[in-house]
Amino acid sequence: MGTNASSLQKCAKSEELFLRTWEKQKEDLDKVVAVFKIKHNLRQHRKTQKKIGNVQLLFHGTKVYCEKYAEVINNISTNSKALYGDFDANKDCCKNTACPMCGIIQQGYDLEKFGTGTGTWGRFGKGLYFTENSSKGNDYNFLTELYCRKNYRCILLNTVAMGKIYYADQNMAHLLHPPAGFNSVVGLPKAKADISKGVHHPGLNYHEAVVYNNKYVIPKYIIIYKLKDEPLPMFKDLPLISQSSSGFHPQDGFPLDRPPTLQ
Repeated sequence: MGTNASSLQKCAKSEELFLRTWEKQKEDLDKVVAVFKIKHNLRQHRKTQKKIGNVQLLFHGTKVYCEKYAEVINNISTNSKALYGDFDANKDCCKNTACPMCGIIQQGYDLEKFGTGTGTWGRFGKGLYFTENSSKGNDYNFLTELYCRKNYRCILLNTVAMGKIYYADQNMAHLLHPPAGFNSVVGLPKAKADISKGVHHPGLNYHEAVVYNNKYVIPKYIIIYKLKDEPLPMFKDLPLISQSSSGFHPQDGFPLDRPPTLQ
């Protein structure tokens, strides 16, 4: 089934958000290749988000250990415009249980996976980490290009229920939940401290947000993008690539002109 107009418009806005928030090393980004709106049945997550409130769109970089995105990129990488479409979490994810991206899309985020990809230390404790900057999320998905194609990566854009935010001015690596009376923790660089009455974290150059409940987060969009040519580091002992087939057909979407800047 083709993607409806509402989904296409939302994909366009997601692409614009990705491009607008790429602040770190702007010269590294080449283009957005595709944006896919995720269809899933995380009903309890939606109820929790409605209850907690202050829902924000935030990025999360993670790795890909399957052929799924290689198939997509091989089909669409030559397009001059980004492709928009739908991605069904129940049908289109790979069957490789080692694939972080597909695991998140299909089942949602899992706090028990904390530290499995980035180390066991977290600036604000054992939580789910997000950022408003797409370029910062890019720091956490570097293995993707080994399973897709050189210089191609994926990132997730999520709705995150932030509720009442605690603005941190120092590391709080001991946290297992937010401070009493709060739903989330945010670290801001000095340049962004106007929204927190001057409170900022001196060790941060970019926004960092953390929640401590799986149901606060819903993955909404997969954004596939291309970096400009750069040396590819060598890695050993990578997980096996899934050989499962998929019903995902990227041609169900179609290219659109670049969207206007969001208001």
